[in-house]
Amino acid sequence: MTDLEEIVIFEWTYTPINYFEEPISITQNDFDMIINNGKVEAQLKSKVFEGDYLLENELQKLQNELQNKLFYIFVGAQIESHEKYELSKTLIYRLHQNGHYKEILLPPDPCVSHTSMQSIESIELRKERINKKEWLSDMFEKYYDKEPLVKYLFNSYSMSAKDPDNEFIYFYDIMEALKNRFGGKAEACGVLSISKKSEWGRLGELADNMPVKQGRHRGRFNDSLRNATLQELQEARNIARRLVEGYLKYLESKEKLKIPSPLRGEG
Repeated sequence: MTDLEEIVIFEWTYTPINYFEEPISITQNDFDMIINNGKVEAQLKSKVFEGDYLLENELQKLQNELQNKLFYIFVGAQIESHEKYELSKTLIYRLHQNGHYKEILLPPDPCVSHTSMQSIESIELRKERINKKEWLSDMFEKYYDKEPLVKYLFNSYSMSAKDPDNEFIYFYDIMEALKNRFGGKAEACGVLSISKKSEWGRLGELADNMPVKQGRHRGRFNDSLRNATLQELQEARNIARRLVEGYLKYLESKEKLKIPSPLRGEG
């Protein structure tokens, strides 16, 4: 900070503090952001004060931009980890030249929460997982608002994490949405590079035909109803994740080719 500068900082806290496996640093035109060890700090580059007068509309616009950026980053990590997180409300303050700071109050933003599995893996797998989270964050930021199905797929997957008692029902919803999108199961599996039997069929079996409490037809099984095993849960999550990722890859490949698709529902 130079002698003439005063800076505005946005700050959040999140749990668990190890939600991200390594620090994330982002530099954009309007801000620099660091995410590490349970804390997010974004330092603004844009001017939001004229003297002591707060340019509230400009600050609100930047707050919305930062909130959206964080949303996509946390979404990408959650799809990969199936882990619950809590993100605090935004603290905004103005840091003065003398080192003192004053909080800036804007209309409140919601406290976001979204659930959990962790394992110790090799450095190579850890890096691959981190790269996947970054890719997912980028893809959701790119398509979440302009592709309604991307929003639906994410919301369904996110609900599976937040509502584990009905987890397989949300995965079935993902399958149905993709089947309707491409005009059938075989068509969806072909476009998404998903095995019709070992992946699509297996997820359908877990969600629709197994006597598990997380599935769709619990009333059919009466006394034989049981909780899904950890292996079944992980298997279902992996396939559902592959379906979501497959659709994001399909959108990317379609955009690169710039060829209109004749598939059903294409607009």
